[in-house]
Amino acid sequence: SFAPKAGASDHPSRNPHKGVCDMQFTHSCEQGSQREQADNRSTNYSLPAGTNGMLPAIGHASKLVGRFGKELDANAGTEAVRIAALNVLSAARHKLGSLDKVTQVVRLCVYIATAGDFFDQPKVADAASELFRDVFGEDNASVPMVLGVASLPLGMPEAVEVILGVEG
Repeated sequence: SFAPKAGASDHPSRNPHKGVCDMQFTHSCEQGSQREQADNRSTNYSLPAGTNGMLPAIGHASKLVGRFGKELDANAGTEAVRIAALNVLSAARHKLGSLDKVTQVVRLCVYIATAGDFFDQPKVADAASELFRDVFGEDNASVPMVLGVASLPLGMPEAVEVILGVEG
């Protein structure tokens, strides 16, 4: 649950994790069993310039191919979504210079390509939610939207769409 803690600041531009977001991101990368960068399939979906304090990041994916419930299982899905979320954070850090400029995760949507009888979409998507919560703090995370779809472009099993609130 991403409900604000009692006594937490309700001001959206205050990030109590300021100064530690980059460190948390680096730690999250080091903790992963795989470290990879976004591959060529997602280069057409780069980060555009932020608009009105928002920075959208769309299309960052892992290098896996297939659908969950057919070629891939939920454990592979969890790792794939985590890698996709790390790729989003890496692109945002590159664009902004520091993740400390992020004030909150405004929107998190995880698209998961699944076979007809795969029902673990929320479990798979939790990997992104947990990563953003660890990096930005629970009060600055977003409740995720999780969508199971029949297929995604280029055979990707997952795609992570994020809108980040940023300073200035």
